[in-house]
Amino acid sequence: MKIGVAVPFFNEEKCIEVTLEALWAQQDRDFCVVLCDNNSTDRSVEIVTDFTRSRQLPWKLVSESQKGTGAAADTAMRALVDMECVVLARTDADAIPDSNWIQQIRSDFTQTATAMVAGLSVPIRSEVSFAYFWMLRFASLLASIFGSIRASNYSNGMRSRYVMANGNNLAIRAEVYLKVGGFPRTRIEEVHEDRALVNSVRAAGLKVKRDRAMRVAVSARRVKRWGLVNSLRWYRSHYRPSVDVDIR
Repeated sequence: MKIGVAVPFFNEEKCIEVTLEALWAQQDRDFCVVLCDNNSTDRSVEIVTDFTRSRQLPWKLVSESQKGTGAAADTAMRALVDMECVVLARTDADAIPDSNWIQQIRSDFTQTATAMVAGLSVPIRSEVSFAYFWMLRFASLLASIFGSIRASNYSNGMRSRYVMANGNNLAIRAEVYLKVGGFPRTRIEEVHEDRALVNSVRAAGLKVKRDRAMRVAVSARRVKRWGLVNSLRWYRSHYRPSVDVDIR
């Protein structure tokens, strides 16, 4: 089973090398990587290029001029399809996948009925206090429960259970991704492209599986900048307390 990992990025010079190191340190090394630069103006591209060259990695760097996490993620995912990957995973350039992440994805997709899997995302422990870490974990649980009962997630005749999937930790069969149209090629200001993909899969009559063992640590920088309440409002209804949503 050929697995591919998509990593869209924009101005991630502070974080991206840690993400690259986490991918390089995977226990299961049999996977492809496509990194998609979305008009970065910092040293992100240089860091990616130096990292892959120094380790002689066949990871591919592509670019997407259309602004948007959805657009950049879709470009990377479709590049993986062109490389004949059977399963497409996505993480972000401020995330740290556990060392068994690829291994867990492979295990999930040995089941032929699996269309899409949503993993568990937790705050990077070094960024927050012990108390704040668990407060964020609890808030994430509440957001997941809210999503599972949110009326708009059951419109258009969808009956299967809604499962919250974060863009920094999900995987989907390539054939399913193409069938449902993939990530909407949108900006983060417009649409939560991960939620849109989940609902597209469900609208096609397929189920999304939750796997808490498929774990990624993610940056808490938006919550630290906006606060917990405003961040939850952002994920619920795209409310934003400032014009700038590209928190760096």
